[in-house]
Amino acid sequence: MPGHIDGLVRGALTGWLADADAPGVMQDVACVGASGRTVRFRTTLLRPDVTKVRGFPGRIGFAIPLAALDGIGPIVSLHGPDGGVLGPPVALPQQRAAGARSGPPHSFLRLPHVAGASLRAGFAIALPPGAAAWIEEPGGLTRAEFAALPAEQREAMRLLFGAFAGADDPLLPAAARCLAFMREPMARVRSAYWQARRRGPTLIVEGEGEMPLSQVVNEGLAEAFDNAQLRAFTGQDAERVPFGCLSTDIVQQAVMVIATRFDFVGFLESAAEDWPAMLRCLGLQDTELPTRRCSDPLNPDDADDRRVNWEMVERNNRFDAMLYGSVRQLRQTPGLFAAAVG
Repeated sequence: MPGHIDGLVRGALTGWLADADAPGVMQDVACVGASGRTVRFRTTLLRPDVTKVRGFPGRIGFAIPLAALDGIGPIVSLHGPDGGVLGPPVALPQQRAAGARSGPPHSFLRLPHVAGASLRAGFAIALPPGAAAWIEEPGGLTRAEFAALPAEQREAMRLLFGAFAGADDPLLPAAARCLAFMREPMARVRSAYWQARRRGPTLIVEGEGEMPLSQVVNEGLAEAFDNAQLRAFTGQDAERVPFGCLSTDIVQQAVMVIATRFDFVGFLESAAEDWPAMLRCLGLQDTELPTRRCSDPLNPDDADDRRVNWEMVERNNRFDAMLYGSVRQLRQTPGLFAAAVG
């Protein structure tokens, strides 16, 4: 099988492996140490550089964090599923690999329209290649693909990033600690509106068909416009709690979840301070948070925008506002989020 070992890159052993007879199928790479121990990693990364030259599509790239190879031996060889060797043996650094985690990975709960692209890019810079899984994200893995990864690969992850169904999403390890970023509720709703408006003045609503976007926003007929942050923290989608039916009890539930399951919740409005604090939770060095804006207003005098009753929208999203204020107060609790503020 064609493949190549690129070498050690930012604390990971990287390369690619493809099967010409099964294009687009992820392949398992066996990393065999002098001790006889074998660590298996699956190709989960896109390699457009290789695809362009060799024509192999799909996720053919791999990145094995050195932390996952601790104790395997000073020299390792990499093999494909057919037993073929990908290249000459690789000598690993003598010092203990940086970036090892001592417990379950952190789970980053991506809230809709809260700088998800910027946060994902920032984590990709701060973490070694292969140390994070982007689940149901652009270019990332599906939930089923992540669940099917070799156990040692999942155990090597330091961060699971995605729009999970709250902290108790069954895909997440039971003991996983969580992280998140929030945004001032009306700023988030306006961002969601303008991103949808770029696609046109209407929106397809499940069970209703095509509707004017302004009506969807006014009446909160999509999760993005009905207290989306509260729904995300508690895993309350529209099937579990219909639109317009959230309550203060669910706000209290979310506050309890954040206080007991989250190591840190940052705010987009104070990202300059909160992004480094979040990196401290992961034991990572401070890096700049990339800025990627994709939902700025197209035209502030847009006719559809004038049909949105923003006072009504603010009332509809009052539970998000309650949660936002509660978390801001929670941030003042001594000892809470100590790993981030210490």
